[in-house]
Amino acid sequence: MASPAQINASRVNGALSQGPVTSEGKSISSQNALKVGIYSESLIISGEDSADLDQLAAEYRAFYKPVGPEEEAFMADAVRARWMNLRYFRLEAAVINSRVAANPESEHAVAAALDQDRKFGNTLQRLFRRREAAHRDWTEALSSLKACQHYRRRQEEKDADELEQAEDSYASKSKATDNVRLGRRSGSFRAERSRLARGPLDSAENLALRL
Repeated sequence: MASPAQINASRVNGALSQGPVTSEGKSISSQNALKVGIYSESLIISGEDSADLDQLAAEYRAFYKPVGPEEEAFMADAVRARWMNLRYFRLEAAVINSRVAANPESEHAVAAALDQDRKFGNTLQRLFRRREAAHRDWTEALSSLKACQHYRRRQEEKDADELEQAEDSYASKSKATDNVRLGRRSGSFRAERSRLARGPLDSAENLALRL
């Protein structure tokens, strides 16, 4: 059975653990969920709809038309980076609105919210850095995707040119072979025609000599 001293200590600890009491403390506490969103690497968090992510991915796929695993990977990176960038924009607005709500009587609520955020956690600055990082990731992913597609198209054009040249070369060789064969047949035909043309005359000359 607990002693009176233990019971009293339990009451004190319970009073201390009931959360923030002041408006500033409550404002800071309200950012806990936002901080989870800031550092979350999950593609879907509270407040987001997977259908929006699916639509974003579909738009990128329809525009860039990736071919092969490399292009697919670069496109996936670009979609994810863009999705994270949009998340940080949304969280920035949520932070400001939360700070403003904590100072409803302030004449300059937004300025007060920014000042309060600077004093308590500096969440907006961290969001800005992460948003900038996501933008760089997006830019790099798109640059890699475009470079990969450019190389593939150049290679396809090269392969098509080589195939066309091979076909032209084969056609030229076939034509030359046909011409040679035709020339041989023509030469044989002319020789035969000449022989036949001389045949009766030669017979007459031979007959004359015999007489």
